[in-house]
Amino acid sequence: MYKKAFGAQRQKLLEWLTCTWLPGGPPICFIEGFPGVGKTALAGDLCEAAREKFSLQSCFEEVSNRLDPSLTDLFIDLAANLSSHCHQPEMEAMLLGEEMSLPKALDRALRNKVLIVIDDIQRLFKPDSGEPTDELAAVLSSIGSRRGHVGRLLLLSDRLLVEGRWSAEIPIKKLDELDVEEAVSLLDDRLAEAGLPEAVNDERKSDLVQALGRNPRAIETLVSSLAFESLDEVIGRHPGFWSVEDRSVSRDFLKKLEADLLERSISRLSAEHYRRLLMLSVHRKNFEQAVFQLLFDGKRTESRHLAHALVSHFLLKQTAGWYSVQPVVREIGLAHLKEHEVDFRQAHSRAADYYARPLKSVDASGFNSRLVNSFAEARYHLFHAGRVDDLRQLLIQMLDVARDLGGNAPVPDHPEVLNERIGILTILLEDGGPGGLHYFLARCLRARKGAGDLQTSIAHARKATSSRRAPADHWVLLAQLLDQAGKRSGAIDVVYKALDSVPSQDKRFALYHFGAGLLVGAKKAEDALLLLQEGILNVPAEKNLAALYLKAADIYQEQHRPDTAIGLLKEGLQRIPPKHELISIARALSQALIKQGRAAEAAELLRQTAAENAFDEADTTALREIQRVVGANNAGSAELAVTTMEPSRPFREPASEMQQAKPQPKKESPSKNILVMATEWIARQGGLSTFNRELCCSLAKLNHEVVCVVPVILDDELQSAKDAGVRLVAASPVSVGGPLDGLLRKLPLDGFAPDVIIGHGRVTGHAAKAQQEDSYPRAKRIHFVHMAPGEIEWYKGKEDAAQTAEAREQIERGLCKGANLVAAVGPRLHLEFSNLLSTLLPPIPVHQFIPGIRSANVGNPAPGNFCLVLGRAEDLELKGLDIAALAMAKLLESGSEFETQPELVIRGAPINTGTALREQLRGLIYPSDLPIRVKEYSADVDAIENDLRRAAVLLMPSRREGFGLVALEALQLGIPILVSNKSGFAEYLKTKILAASNLQQYVVRTVDDANDSADEWCKSIDFVLRDRKAAFDRTMSLKELLAGDTWETASAGLIAAALEDRH
Repeated sequence: MYKKAFGAQRQKLLEWLTCTWLPGGPPICFIEGFPGVGKTALAGDLCEAAREKFSLQSCFEEVSNRLDPSLTDLFIDLAANLSSHCHQPEMEAMLLGEEMSLPKALDRALRNKVLIVIDDIQRLFKPDSGEPTDELAAVLSSIGSRRGHVGRLLLLSDRLLVEGRWSAEIPIKKLDELDVEEAVSLLDDRLAEAGLPEAVNDERKSDLVQALGRNPRAIETLVSSLAFESLDEVIGRHPGFWSVEDRSVSRDFLKKLEADLLERSISRLSAEHYRRLLMLSVHRKNFEQAVFQLLFDGKRTESRHLAHALVSHFLLKQTAGWYSVQPVVREIGLAHLKEHEVDFRQAHSRAADYYARPLKSVDASGFNSRLVNSFAEARYHLFHAGRVDDLRQLLIQMLDVARDLGGNAPVPDHPEVLNERIGILTILLEDGGPGGLHYFLARCLRARKGAGDLQTSIAHARKATSSRRAPADHWVLLAQLLDQAGKRSGAIDVVYKALDSVPSQDKRFALYHFGAGLLVGAKKAEDALLLLQEGILNVPAEKNLAALYLKAADIYQEQHRPDTAIGLLKEGLQRIPPKHELISIARALSQALIKQGRAAEAAELLRQTAAENAFDEADTTALREIQRVVGANNAGSAELAVTTMEPSRPFREPASEMQQAKPQPKKESPSKNILVMATEWIARQGGLSTFNRELCCSLAKLNHEVVCVVPVILDDELQSAKDAGVRLVAASPVSVGGPLDGLLRKLPLDGFAPDVIIGHGRVTGHAAKAQQEDSYPRAKRIHFVHMAPGEIEWYKGKEDAAQTAEAREQIERGLCKGANLVAAVGPRLHLEFSNLLSTLLPPIPVHQFIPGIRSANVGNPAPGNFCLVLGRAEDLELKGLDIAALAMAKLLESGSEFETQPELVIRGAPINTGTALREQLRGLIYPSDLPIRVKEYSADVDAIENDLRRAAVLLMPSRREGFGLVALEALQLGIPILVSNKSGFAEYLKTKILAASNLQQYVVRTVDDANDSADEWCKSIDFVLRDRKAAFDRTMSLKELLAGDTWETASAGLIAAALEDRH
């Protein structure tokens, strides 16, 4: 359009855009410039060139002139435009999918052959600034300079941009006003086009265009006025406007001048066109030709005449088939309408009819971004038209759409928009509605802070949490509102209730974090720490686990327990990956160590952290700053080599670093004499004996002298131990007392003097303690803990569970006291005992021991669908046998079809109880005909291995499980596993599998309620059995992932920790 009048700069910029940027430039480009300098017209010419030279489709969008425009709304509008006009639905699919991601949506759009132009992008800038909002900057920087996109995005801004990191790879071009000669040429061109070549004398043109700031739009607006009156008449109304002496042409001046000229143009319109222009001024965004037809009840000729008249008088902008009201014209029109309520309502009513049309034909399967956009505009116009009944009907009709949209939209900042949203949602939710909308309304009410809004918001937050699957955000809001209303105890109750119902993949960290703050405020710091302990065990690293470590450490510091805080942060330093706020853990740990005068230790930890992790640029800078502060507190230390690292020196790749960081057995270390106290060598009484045997074998493989003392040596045990390099010794027999009492007496070790003594829990822990105190005081004692009495006793069906739990905790605490090292099996027990022992002085180091995988021959999957539960089955509730039976029964009732019928197999019932257990489970699932096989516990290792090899999947549905060694035994044989999220093994997997979707293939959400848990387990079992080949393949991949954690690696770390000099 009028290319010859654009001037040299415009031609040069258009050439660069066409010849350089479109074919090979970065995906995004900005054009900034004064309002009216011709950015939109330039973009129109570029669209034409893109189509002709590169076969790119064009999509023009404008940031709506709303009080609070949002990037989400813009992208929904853009997606609708791309889908309906360019037949490119990819962006729409991403926005309306389960996980809406604005960066990914834009990425999908730019992978198509399309030129996207977004005008008035400055409306998404921070107020009175040239700086984009953080959300917009993040989306733009996510695309950056990647050259994999064939599409292009051109952004037009009326404000000059404030550049930042987000714009490092984005070209920014400025379009200036015309020079005098170019402006005069443009004036001549527009006068000729309007049929007014003689309207301005040549000698006046130069001064005239300078008075107009050489601004193309101002020049065009003047020409539109000259169609109705002479230049002298135009100037005569405001002569001061036209003096160019001692005056710079400002944005405000041009706006006033443009308003004056446009008001004159508007006043010259026919009454019919004037009335319709007023109706168009209520539109907040660009619109199609159909709007004109609606104003004339479908009469095409009249609607085309109106569109032509308004565009030719520069009252409307037209680009790529879309129309928008000039901002100044819109202000004039709205000012008039607000003074005439009838006209105001009528204008909004017509606009509502336009946007409501596609909604009236929506069906359940036809939801798309165009409907979302239409719904947003229709509700806005219906509200302002006062059509309450129509609004209610529309909202009810779109209720399913509203459910899909959810309640996480930003709360409006502007009071007028906020009141509109509250009014609309109040109408919609009068007769109930989805929890997401109640949640959003509660947030809006809290933001408004009007009389009664707090109590009303609490009522809606309660409704938002009434469903069994209410997300964590809804519960946190309810707790926050109750606390704000002075009901802290109620808020605490809400947090605990939420933790029993919110799925593990949801943002549970917020519940743990906020709940801990409530408990501290209620002077219940110990309860807060217990809550955070549970959170640290259950929240994956990518779900803001770091925040829980930091919160717990702060509480420990407030309790004057700095060593406990430091120990916890050290654990966090090992668990948190760099991209999930590892730098925050490092900072807090360094500060804590400095306060304790341990700057040298902080320096070494930071050095190791830098060597073992790959940080991004920002975190690398932060890490160097932390090191600088530590170095200042550790003057003279030579450990801060990283602080002098050149900025350009990269960290090593994470994968290689992880391999180097794994603790390896130190073969060069001198062998030690190790005494292990046990009940048996071959496991006849449960998993503890299996664990002990594996431990002894791995220590022997590390060239240590290992002596295992048992009460009695049975057939073949002596040779079995000898083959593993372990000397098996029988304790001196006793004539009276229990079977383990011989372990407490002087042992027949034939001059063997142990360097290390190992005991297991309250089973052989007393014996190890006695041997150290009575016979080998110089030896280091390791006390292994395999279960948490405070967790498991409640599930054994005993009336004295509270007393038993407390008594057994005290026993374990007494055995830990005086030990040189407490070895907790897995992360769950590590945190449990770190907390239990935190008040002991001197502090007892707690070491996390991770059992490893042994190599074993993997056979072909058995043909049957045996679902195996393996372990001590006397504790039905604790081991989740009821959950397994109910889940399998639900699976049979679900109608899923399998090659062979699934069967539940339970191995581990106490002797002579198998039949009774089967009948108990059959009664629980009646009238289901689920096949159940119960096998009693066996000491035959081959029999247990055969059960595993015949299984299609191993189930471990325990309500609480310290670790779960049986899962490792199944993995060794390549058998698929499903384990409870309340197990230590699940916590261990979380450190290896960061993606929640992958973790769910092995870990199942398990709660105390059997029916709720059975629903989750039914789905997980169905997932495994439906595609057994894929399940077995996944198992082999998991086995490979865990292969680096061997028994030898764990045992080497154990002995090193026990012998570490801590003084």
